[in-house]
Order: sequence, then C-alpha cells, then structure tokens
Amino acid sequence: AIMSVPAHDSRDFEFAQIFNLKIVSVVEPIDDATEDTEIFTGYGRSVDSGQYTGMRSEAFIEKVAADLLDRGLGRPATNYKLRDWLFSRQRFWGEPFPILHEIDESGQPTGVVRPLDPHELPVPLPELDDFRPGKTPNPPLSRANDAWLYVERDGKRY
Repeated sequence: AIMSVPAHDSRDFEFAQIFNLKIVSVVEPIDDATEDTEIFTGYGRSVDSGQYTGMRSEAFIEKVAADLLDRGLGRPATNYKLRDWLFSRQRFWGEPFPILHEIDESGQPTGVVRPLDPHELPVPLPELDDFRPGKTPNPPLSRANDAWLYVERDGKRY
C-alpha cells in the first residue's frame, strides 16, 4: 500500500522516484544536527502543513485527530497487524502441531487424533545435526529420530 508520503516512507520514496513524482517534505528534524537525508522518518516539526505548520509531530497528530473527530470525519485508532500466530511465524522446518495421530501396528494412521495435554506444551524441538532444507519437499522435522516423532500414550502408539 502507498501512503503518499514519499519524503517520510522508504517504500513511498522508491515509488515516487520510479514514477518521477514530486517529493514534498511535511516534517523536518527539530535538531539541526540531524543529517540531511532524502527521507526523514522520525518525529520532528511540521512544515508546509497549513494551520499545523510548526507543530511538533506528537502535538500535530493529536490536533489533526481532534479536528477530524470534531468534524465527524474520523477518530483516533490504533491499528494492529494481527496474523494467525501459528502460520505467521513461518518456521522453515515446519510447525510441530501439538496433535497426536494414532498409528496401527504397521505404522499406518488409524484416523484417531488427540491433542496434547496442556502440561505437555510447548513441544521442544528435536536436536538435529543438519536442519537445512533437503532435496525433497519434506521439512527438516521429518528427519527427527523416532523417539521424537513417535510416542506411546495409554498403550497406543502415535
């Protein structure tokens, strides 16, 4: 997504350069000792911002939010980038799901599954000599030893 602040966001800056867009700074550093850079991403003082010119970033944000609220055009909010915790971690070796799959005497799944008890969590990862991806699509966890891959509970093998 483009926020249209190329002087203050590296992705927007790259976009503006590619498409030859004008880059207008609306925030400048308060400390004159700050290095001049093409992109300023910190808090500072507003410039070329109409009635808000000269305000510190923190006060500017509060004032704009209050003005939008007064006009019924918006309200302050905090946005979180929430993702499913399980898949957002993207462990390259695969996620050790805490589900036991029962297997029969020949090692074939029976279709019976059960979750681990809460006191058995978290599942510690096995010690692997080499956890780099292999030549097959199987994750490195598939190379764990049988003592880690299989357990017995109540006389049943999982």
